Amino acid sequence: MKNILSFFIIALTIIACSKEKLDFNENKINKNSVELIKDSTLFVNSSEGEEVKFSINKMTKDSIIESEIFGETGKLIYKFTFNKELKTGECTTLKYEEPIYVNPNPKIKSQIKENLLTSPQTKDGLQKIFKNYSKILFNKKISSQNLNYSFSISILEKDTDNKPTVINIEIKQNDKIVQNIKYNPSFWSYNDFKPIDYFNTSLQLQEGIESYHNFITADFNFDNLEDFAILYDSGGNGGPVYSYYFQNKKGEFKKPQDFPLNEGPFPKEINKKDNTLTISGPIGCCKIETTIFQLKNSKWKTISSKQENMNKE
Repeated sequence: MKNILSFFIIALTIIACSKEKLDFNENKINKNSVELIKDSTLFVNSSEGEEVKFSINKMTKDSIIESEIFGETGKLIYKFTFNKELKTGECTTLKYEEPIYVNPNPKIKSQIKENLLTSPQTKDGLQKIFKNYSKILFNKKISSQNLNYSFSISILEKDTDNKPTVINIEIKQNDKIVQNIKYNPSFWSYNDFKPIDYFNTSLQLQEGIESYHNFITADFNFDNLEDFAILYDSGGNGGPVYSYYFQNKKGEFKKPQDFPLNEGPFPKEINKKDNTLTISGPIGCCKIETTIFQLKNSKWKTISSKQENMNKE
């Protein structure tokens, strides 16, 4: 009986080892079948830059785009597989225990994985990022219901303190100039053009009192058209102040007269589900005021406003 049992154990061990060896060889073949075509640093979905790789699986004929976007408190990892059409798309969000300027090799605090099936919002964001990469990597014009624009600014006049007083906003569509806007900021200590795109990407809002961009694209009035905010005043303790321009159905960018945030702060939250914008800022020395505006029946209304102590215990 012992001999029979020993025989079966040896046989199972041999089979298991053979299977393990076979699986290893299969993985090796699959790995070797992926050929790296392009490895680039792009500035598509992040103003800080991102590492993007384009590969082709020679066995399945699928194309693969992989990217890493690094930040001070974490990083985003994207992977897209496609063959004429997008097959899979996924995003992994890693958050560090401490910023990289404190520890250059931080430990991972949390990890969230999302894909095309996670939610409609996630699917929409992943598809936009995929289109952005495809447009840059393959130099193709990708049709979309919402036309993509490119923006640039130039300083026309300065005051005696070398601060910009007149700025030209140049708007292009498919490399063709479609609009120029003469803009008069209040107080802008201009160093460089620091744009960020929240419209064509799934980037989370990251504007703050001390860290902010001077040109921001997003959909502020929930009509699925690209709008932009441009710095109006660098601000003081309350943070930067912006002017807003909305795109109309003709593709023209106009300054809305009834928008409650004009010459005001940038939203802390843009809620597309409820059509609300939330702002928050200091009041006096010791309080924070949070206000929520809602767009309903083409009119903006304040639906809540409250003040809280800065140091709540």
